[in-house]
Amino acid sequence: MVAVRRLWLAGFVFFFSVSPAVADGWVTVHLSQLLGGALAVAVGALVGLILALRSARRAAVEAHEDSQRLVESVPAGLVRWNNGSATFSRRASDLLDLPDPSGPVAAGDADKILVDAIDEKNRARFAEMLQELRTGEAVFGDDLNVANGSAIRVFGESVGDSDVLWILDASEKAALSSELSAKTDEAATVQLLLDRIPLPIWWRDPDMNLAGCNRAFCDAIDSDRRTTLAEQREIAAGYIEGGGRALARRAAKTGMAQSESHHVVIGNSRRLLEFTEAPLGGASGCIGGYATDATALEALQDQLADHIAAHAEVLESLNSAIAIFGADKRLKFFNTAYADQTGIDPAKLEAEPSLSEVLEWLRERRRLPEIVDFPAYKAERDRWFTRLIEPFEELHVLPDQTTYRFVASPHPLGGLIFAIEDVTDRLALESSYNTLIEVQRETLNNLYEGIAVFGGDGRLKLYNSGMMRIWNLAEDELEGGPHISELVEKTRKYFPETVDWPKLKQRIILMVTERPSRSGRLHRADDSVIRYAVVPLPDGNTLLTLLDISDSARVERALRERNLALENADRIKSEFIGNVSYELRTPLNAIVGFTEILDNRFFGGLTDRQADYVECILQASTLLMALIDDILDLATIEAGYMALDVQEVEIGKLMSGLAEVALERADQSDLKIEVDCPHDIGSIYADGVRLRQALFNLVSNAIQFTPPGGKVTLAARREGESMLIIVTDTGIGISAEDQKRIFHRFERVDPNARESGAGLGLALAKSLIELHGGTIELESAPGEGTRAICRVPVRQS
Repeated sequence: MVAVRRLWLAGFVFFFSVSPAVADGWVTVHLSQLLGGALAVAVGALVGLILALRSARRAAVEAHEDSQRLVESVPAGLVRWNNGSATFSRRASDLLDLPDPSGPVAAGDADKILVDAIDEKNRARFAEMLQELRTGEAVFGDDLNVANGSAIRVFGESVGDSDVLWILDASEKAALSSELSAKTDEAATVQLLLDRIPLPIWWRDPDMNLAGCNRAFCDAIDSDRRTTLAEQREIAAGYIEGGGRALARRAAKTGMAQSESHHVVIGNSRRLLEFTEAPLGGASGCIGGYATDATALEALQDQLADHIAAHAEVLESLNSAIAIFGADKRLKFFNTAYADQTGIDPAKLEAEPSLSEVLEWLRERRRLPEIVDFPAYKAERDRWFTRLIEPFEELHVLPDQTTYRFVASPHPLGGLIFAIEDVTDRLALESSYNTLIEVQRETLNNLYEGIAVFGGDGRLKLYNSGMMRIWNLAEDELEGGPHISELVEKTRKYFPETVDWPKLKQRIILMVTERPSRSGRLHRADDSVIRYAVVPLPDGNTLLTLLDISDSARVERALRERNLALENADRIKSEFIGNVSYELRTPLNAIVGFTEILDNRFFGGLTDRQADYVECILQASTLLMALIDDILDLATIEAGYMALDVQEVEIGKLMSGLAEVALERADQSDLKIEVDCPHDIGSIYADGVRLRQALFNLVSNAIQFTPPGGKVTLAARREGESMLIIVTDTGIGISAEDQKRIFHRFERVDPNARESGAGLGLALAKSLIELHGGTIELESAPGEGTRAICRVPVRQS
């Protein structure tokens, strides 16, 4: 308590020894630092206050002992007892309303003069204070009233061999006392605040010695604050050079915060602490410091590193190309697939090139699409680092027709992730599949038969226009998948009134829901005859086919006796076309569909053997589908049902398209495909799809019977009103005898040959060319290749 009071006294003396403006400025500056909210500034303010008060006390005592003139200049009265006498400063006489001092007076007289100067109410108490001061080491401070009514504040203490009484004008010191009290309270509050912060915090004097710390600092070194400051104990002792003083000196020298991380042992636990020393600002030269526990962060960083390593292993095992660019726009990771797809030397990629450099390399190797404005393309990719929020996906078609699926996504840790997948084969398959689906859909809609597919729940899943026409149903009546019972009720008018309707309705519903395989004829009330067939499908659905054979039935009844053979032949042919195209292709489509589901692993992975089996099934089903298509086309042509969709066909595009489609098969057989077609060849009017089909069969046959290293040439010439399209190969050739029958159905030059087909391709090609009013001629000899010449009229009659 004595030390505290001396500190207060020294502070008041210091403040009253300077001008009020200076004092106010000092308080304002340090108070703003204290209330700034930042921990480092608060610590600096506390340290500055303590050091300033200590310095003020020393200055006051030295001034009192060394110079009476300095005492007289202090705006506080001073009475000093020494060697049995007392001296009064001029300011003390003024404040006590005493005559100006003429010199020292006896100690006892001085006591009486002082007591008499105080008003009667406070004299006894003041006399006791003087007695305690004159007889011991007591230090006191109190507010009194002078006999003339003015208010003063007195402070008494023993300094060396002297007893000192300071007298202050209470009116002059009121504001400063309030501010100093508030500052002291605030300093205590800051200390309490620091003690409640769970981080070790400390501050140093200009000599880099510990001047203060908080409770967390003491707990970390298992010590109390007094011992810690007295013995200058530090957490970093033994871990940082000089126990942290070197770090503090570096901070003082640079004027910037300095940090170091070290492992230390606290409470028998190894912790990673980050020590930070920072200048507190101002002229005090003090340094503040704190330590943060980064142990948990270190553990998380280790876990993250392990996770990244595992993630890298997974990415390395992918077939898709993966590249990760950091926030600095440099390549941080790539897998083997990326190096293989881009063709860039892995050593270059490991040097962490920038995205711009990688794009330049890709452009040099023609592994990017053809880009008109390449600088703009690079700039756009560069902006992705700051603007890309959602994944960006696009297809890259390279100059060699390879197609990549490119996906760019923002990386969680900053930067970008590029994923590149070769989808050339998949797109080709999808294109073929979509074409087949569209063909199937158009075929269904253009069939004379009515088609309806019902699910296992009895609801309509698929139908065609023939279904609506046969039952005179509107499209909105079939939308939403109505139940079979609703549809049967809508067709009630087509059944005789005499029929047991509830029983018949139940039979029809059970025929669809119980999925029996059944077919027959339905004689309707309007004298029409509908042939129906119920076919259970492998996927649990039921196929219902309906064919209005009313006209056929009437013709059949009229001509049954006279033309039975012709009617039977026509029926067989009709059934052949219908059954082959639907009853055979429908289950085959199901086989292909389920095989593709297995091949795409929608329901789980496959073993290598299972994958091989699935691939064999898929290939065989595809070949069988093509064979059925060829048979259907031949039967349709021979039955006279095929009609050409005549349009203008550009021969140049037709030839280049054929070459492009045949290129993959030719590459597999190590063959060259050449196109010899003048640019001004022009166009003809024909069915482009059927003409392309015929020519593709000729090209496929040429590729099939040409040994590796050979060549297939596609040429086109115009002769008058005819267009000559010539397919030439360097294959095994065809003998003259075989040329007479090679265009017949199911005829093969060598049935035992490994690459021999079903014998339909050339027959179908010949039929399609002749359907256009053209002809096919062969020029061939064994061992000299084959030349197939198609002569097609420029215009169809």
